[in-house]
Amino acid sequence: MRRQMPASVTVFLAMVFVLMLSLLGGLFESVRAAGAGTYVQTALDASADSVMSRYDRKVFDHYRIFLLEEPTGEIRDQIRKNMLTYLKDAPFYPVYSPELSVSPEVKLTDRDGKPFEDQAAAYMKFAVIPELPKAEEAVEQAKAARSGEQFGELGREFNFSGGDVVRLEEALDRIGESRQKQLDLMAEGDRALDGGDGDGFRASTEELLRELRRMPGLAADYEKKADRLGEQVKKAGESYEKRREDMDDTARAHAEEQLSLYRSYTEAGGAVRESVRESVRKAEKNTETAERALDRADEVEELIERLEEAFDDEEDDADELEARIEALWRSIRSITAGYQKEHPWDKGKRDRKKLSLLERVADLTEEGIFHLCLPESDSVSSVRADSRNWPSSQREKGSVSGLMPGEGVGFLPAEAIGKILLDEYGMHFFTDYLGGGEARGEIPDGGFTCEKEYLLVGGETDRENLRGTVMRLFALRQGMNLLTVLGSSSMKAEARAAAASIVGASGGVLTPLAAVVYGLILTVWSAMESVADVRVLLKNGKVPPVKESGDWKVSLTGILKQGTGVLDNVTMSEKGLNYSEWIRILMLVTGKRELRFRMMDMIQKNRDKLGNPVHLNNGIVRIRAEYSGQGMLIPVKRRTVREY
Repeated sequence: MRRQMPASVTVFLAMVFVLMLSLLGGLFESVRAAGAGTYVQTALDASADSVMSRYDRKVFDHYRIFLLEEPTGEIRDQIRKNMLTYLKDAPFYPVYSPELSVSPEVKLTDRDGKPFEDQAAAYMKFAVIPELPKAEEAVEQAKAARSGEQFGELGREFNFSGGDVVRLEEALDRIGESRQKQLDLMAEGDRALDGGDGDGFRASTEELLRELRRMPGLAADYEKKADRLGEQVKKAGESYEKRREDMDDTARAHAEEQLSLYRSYTEAGGAVRESVRESVRKAEKNTETAERALDRADEVEELIERLEEAFDDEEDDADELEARIEALWRSIRSITAGYQKEHPWDKGKRDRKKLSLLERVADLTEEGIFHLCLPESDSVSSVRADSRNWPSSQREKGSVSGLMPGEGVGFLPAEAIGKILLDEYGMHFFTDYLGGGEARGEIPDGGFTCEKEYLLVGGETDRENLRGTVMRLFALRQGMNLLTVLGSSSMKAEARAAAASIVGASGGVLTPLAAVVYGLILTVWSAMESVADVRVLLKNGKVPPVKESGDWKVSLTGILKQGTGVLDNVTMSEKGLNYSEWIRILMLVTGKRELRFRMMDMIQKNRDKLGNPVHLNNGIVRIRAEYSGQGMLIPVKRRTVREY
């Protein structure tokens, strides 16, 4: 007979089996939940990768920049569609009531275009290009370029001040000439009175009145020009204070010396100005005297008429009549003796032709300098680009400079590498006035081709950008050339001798005026050499950064004889750096923010030519997606971030 198991054991075993089945079920569901989470994560990653693979192919092909320009709704729909496909093929991992959120976390233009710079620098690290400049050399080059450009810009302001000095002296000369003419006319009138020549006296006195009445206008013109010079010197001083930190010691010393010369000249002008005002006061009194003398002349003429009638009636002697007439005319001398005469100004024998040449060169406008630099056979398009939707037009204006202290980068070589890579990206992918640039690919030519110049200037036409670049090159070269002149004792001696000769200083002594003209000659000389340099560069020649005596192309003698005509004899040079290499130097001292946005402007401009316009402001480089829902028993929530 079989022995039956006690009921208690059956209950125990049943409970054990239930617990084991619960454990196995829990383990099974845990595995499925983990698998579902992994599967959903994989599906979400793959879906996001699929969306990111829809980057703009033409932008990447031409510029090696990834960007995705799609509305957030379309990205969300594409990810949702992909997720449904993945989950449909995995019924073992059901997800109920799914929710999907997608946000474009980063766009190409965010953080002042930093995502664009990161991609550009990443590509340039591995691109097959010529050897990159060494960081230490680039930093030193940036220092020299910044100092030269700032010094050159300040030199332009000194040019304007020097031109104002010349015009002020010309106004003073006109006053001096009027003074001398007044003295001559007074003497001429007195001689006429002594000779009994009433008509001669009247003619000279009437001309004297016209000259006296000119004096207030001449004085006002002088005052106006003196005030203008004072303002120019003040502005030059303020400009120097803003630029001095970016200038080297030699440049600062010369700038301070020039300012000192101008200030000494304007301070010395106080006594001259008072003398001019005194001349006006004397002219007013002399006008009254001359008018009284003419009134007396009218009376004398009436007396002479009556006297002549009386003598005709009495038939007296003609000699006596003539003597009495002369005595009447001489009586006017008692009035003309009241003239307040001045000593004529001894201004020396100035070379007005050379002064005028210096003034014209000093007053050259930007357009005038651009015209002198541009080859005569070339014309530059003035077609205005439609920049309304360009990235730079959509951002807040501001500036972050290049390799300069206190402006976000510093001079550490390690920090300079990023700036160098960005600059090289611009040099590699964009064209310039002379056709430089290696990676334009199939992008069609258009009316806006000075792309590197746009990176430096940001104008809306090729002409604006080329002119702005020419002016930056001109300023840079003027600063460097002026330093060359200051370092040459022979060139400075030549300039001093020319200044003394032009203003008529005896013994070659530099009077206050001669000292100012000396400084003007230095800046004008370096300016003309700089125009010659830029002209050579635009003709595909080369210019060395630091010139030696044999490299100088423009003579001071030629400037003082021909003015800007001296540039007609400039010869080409194959020594130094070409136009593209000077553009690279200017990029070193151009703000990173400006370069980023202007590069993106050019990419958008060229992309538009190829059809299907793209807006880089909407260019997505990073997305964040989150997918959540209810699994069989456990909620599922996964997120992913994808970035180019």
